[in-house]
Amino acid sequence: MELTLRIPENLTEITLGQYQKYLKMEKDNEDETFVAQKMIEIFCRTRLDYVMKMRFKDVQDIVTDLGVMFTEDQKLKKQFSLKGVNYGFIPNLDEISFGEFVDLDSYLGDWQEMHKAMQVLYRPVEISVKGRYNIKEYTAITDDTMKEMPLAYALGAVFFFNEFRQRVVSSYDGLFAEGGAEGGHTSEAGFSRKWGWYTSFYQAAQGDVTRFEHISEQRLHKILMYLEFVNEKQTL
Repeated sequence: MELTLRIPENLTEITLGQYQKYLKMEKDNEDETFVAQKMIEIFCRTRLDYVMKMRFKDVQDIVTDLGVMFTEDQKLKKQFSLKGVNYGFIPNLDEISFGEFVDLDSYLGDWQEMHKAMQVLYRPVEISVKGRYNIKEYTAITDDTMKEMPLAYALGAVFFFNEFRQRVVSSYDGLFAEGGAEGGHTSEAGFSRKWGWYTSFYQAAQGDVTRFEHISEQRLHKILMYLEFVNEKQTL
């Protein structure tokens, strides 16, 4: 039987959802041959029983070609269209809300949640004039829409946001200090790991849980500066 495969030429031809499916499969399997066959099935959009009939050398060659694509750096794509909707990356990350940052910090740690992170970073464009654009306000409601976005754009967005996050961490090193309580085995460290960002919301709202939503809507730098001030004041 002759099998014709369409092998993706770059990561814009692979979706975020396909990559999530591949990562989940790879995590649950140790058989390298099976993983290679599944890689072709997922990324080339074909049937596994067809791939299993291919010569081993052909499987290896295709997997090598696919692997090369993942070694290439991906740049930020500011706008793209998906299912008739034009999506735009957050124009200025320094102006994001505390809630947006917290959600991104949570989602970006798990590739199976990455489509949710993309819905924070990319939102429908409302107005676009001469390269400038506004995007819809952020809501915490998520769905599977971004699983269909090109993987190349997702990787570029992750890299770009991580650079921004590193700047934030450096600017507020009193809040994000590494090697401190969070890395230990004390009761304080355990509390921090369990409650995570909830502690920051509680502190910023001065213990008033009814103000959490208000805190979430405030600018990131405004809240982080307040939290760092309070921490330093308590230490002194």
